[in-house]
Amino acid sequence: MAEGERLREALLELQMMRDREARTLADTQTLLDCLEAYTTAPNAGAALASIFVSLQQKLGATLTLLVTASDADQEPQGATITASDDPALLGQRIAPPFDPFGRARNISNLALLGAWGGGVEVDGFQSLIVMPASPNLALLTFRPPPTAFRRDDLRLVDRLTGLASQALRASDLAKENTLLAAT
Repeated sequence: MAEGERLREALLELQMMRDREARTLADTQTLLDCLEAYTTAPNAGAALASIFVSLQQKLGATLTLLVTASDADQEPQGATITASDDPALLGQRIAPPFDPFGRARNISNLALLGAWGGGVEVDGFQSLIVMPASPNLALLTFRPPPTAFRRDDLRLVDRLTGLASQALRASDLAKENTLLAAT
């Protein structure tokens, strides 16, 4: 009887290891797909757009914003939208009821947070991942269903936030170079 119990435990542990390896393989494949889209983009703006598309495809995100901190004399937690998958939002202000640059957040019900300020309407969304890239830059990923993102989703957004930050810097540098060449 003890031998049969040990065999069952060993089989259960093998199954758990297989499941963990399958999740890791899926996460790795997802990240590789995102990296491929990022690296094959013809320019920094297209690379940034590829990150937004990857978040839509992999997480079901319907709005992604890359925001920079506003001046301290403006709203205390206000931010300006620097990049977005919705070009109409560029340059607008958004003021979440929390500090988006402080720490990563996985929010499953936006209604519980309180009112958002600024010019962006977030009422149609329920779930949100906030991933700071630096003390002045953060990625906000929204989706309609009122469910928390998975831990794997958070890891993917964390990795893509770093790439988005690099693409934004490269895009800004390209704009400066174009301006210098024109002058």
